[in-house]
Amino acid sequence: MNSLQTLACSIAILVPLALQAAPGEMQQFLTDGQTAYMKGDLTTAKQDFEWVLQMDPHNRAAIGYLRNIAVQEAQVKKGSAMEKQLSGLVIPKLDFKEATLSAALDYMKNAANRLSGGKMSVSFVVQLPPEQANTPVTVRHFGTPK
Repeated sequence: MNSLQTLACSIAILVPLALQAAPGEMQQFLTDGQTAYMKGDLTTAKQDFEWVLQMDPHNRAAIGYLRNIAVQEAQVKKGSAMEKQLSGLVIPKLDFKEATLSAALDYMKNAANRLSGGKMSVSFVVQLPPEQANTPVTVRHFGTPK
């Protein structure tokens, strides 16, 4: 056996041993992946969950997170054209004083529709407890920063 074959055999033996991590190590990758996911760092989260699957191919948490990441990555690719359109849509003036959040969002939705000539429909998703949805807001914005 030549030295290259010996090296290949050694690697073939060592790789499975390296993947047999201690349960605490697998849990650490899972925890790190969840933390990265919650921070929006999908690249790191994906790597961590893939390591978990290397150690436990049936880990339901890692499989679920990887599915969610795949969906989010697909949406980013689809959303890029929409993002370009939205980035060109600027409401020149916003001036709300003690307006309800829902009224402010309705105004911005109608303004976006008007400014785009009816070509764009903008929606807002509010993820607040119902008691906070009518909290008064004050916003002052005039023009775009240079």
